[in-house]
Amino acid sequence: MAAQYLLPCDCGATTPVETNQAGNTVICSCGKQLEVPSLRAIRELAPHGVDDAARGYEWNPAAGLIFVGGMFLAFIGAGVALFMHINSVQAVSFELPPEDEVAAWVAEIDSAPPEELFNMWNSSRHMGLGDHRASPFVQARMISARFATYRNTGLIIMASGLVFAGTSFFVRRKPS
Repeated sequence: MAAQYLLPCDCGATTPVETNQAGNTVICSCGKQLEVPSLRAIRELAPHGVDDAARGYEWNPAAGLIFVGGMFLAFIGAGVALFMHINSVQAVSFELPPEDEVAAWVAEIDSAPPEELFNMWNSSRHMGLGDHRASPFVQARMISARFATYRNTGLIIMASGLVFAGTSFFVRRKPS
């Protein structure tokens, strides 16, 4: 069906016309003959049969504020998640001691006489090995786990922001 437009008459009534009637003559309900304008001029007339349900919903200040707030939360969450992910990757990339150094330590222990090894063991048994520190690998994993927790929190904030922004589409109202 072709789109219909309302052609006004001097009497105040309107007559629906279609675009294929451009240049023709129609009769108003008052009996007056009306000349249908050109196609371009018809499209400038008010459309016929467009009700509020067909026009859709309009944004209002509340919907706009909810949308902007949700998108702000989403961007903040995405930024936090990205920042923490990048730092997590950097924290895990630690350097192991060079293999030649490790080989030199092993060779030193292997070449030590039994009496010296016994004395080293005895002194470490009585004095201890010193303050306990986690190995660099364990420290890197702990830091990476902490960053992963922050990253996941950022992702939750981002998802919440997107849901919040999405609810703005339900808060819009029909035009009056």
